[in-house]
Amino acid sequence: MDSPRPSPGPSQAAAGADKETRQIKKVALYAFLLNLVLAIVKGLLAFDSGSLAVAATAIDSGTDAIASFVLLGGVTLSTRKSPAFPLGLYKIENMISVIVALFIFFAGYEIAREVLAGASEPPKVSVTLLILLSLGVLATFLFGQYAMAVGRRTESPTLIAEGRHRQVDVLSSLVVLASVALGYMQGEIVLFGITVDQIAAGLIVIFIAHAGWE
Repeated sequence: MDSPRPSPGPSQAAAGADKETRQIKKVALYAFLLNLVLAIVKGLLAFDSGSLAVAATAIDSGTDAIASFVLLGGVTLSTRKSPAFPLGLYKIENMISVIVALFIFFAGYEIAREVLAGASEPPKVSVTLLILLSLGVLATFLFGQYAMAVGRRTESPTLIAEGRHRQVDVLSSLVVLASVALGYMQGEIVLFGITVDQIAAGLIVIFIAHAGWE
């Protein structure tokens, strides 16, 4: 008869938990670095082009960088143990998910304020702008898939939320990319007194509101 497979001992379970914690921290660090780079690049592109839609997505990425930094700190705190909390402060990770949502809503407010303010002149769209925005979309998509995969494997609600947020970011970035591509091919397009650039920035607010609610 086959003997039953022994269950993992406490030391093995602890080692597995530590490994998962390191994976979560690594993803959180990657999220922070990616969002920081995207925010800087998009900010420079927005300054150079004068595009309200690009400025809106730069604000979004900047807020995401702050949220990712908070996420990294929250995951670190959630694994610390004390006599009062011998199982660790794991509930903090769920609270961090709420904080991330608040950052997302704040980004939506900032973008909506910029949309209502309007733009003084049409954006200057270049091939370089289109290429860099396209690379940003690809990087965001790949990272979102990676974060969700690790989140499911480690059963981390925050990483799953982070991956889903990146998926929404892909959609909003595609809207911005389409708007600047139209501007590059057709020049400034105005519908009912509203430019396509402003419309794209306004649509990002909808994407962000949905992401924050989720």
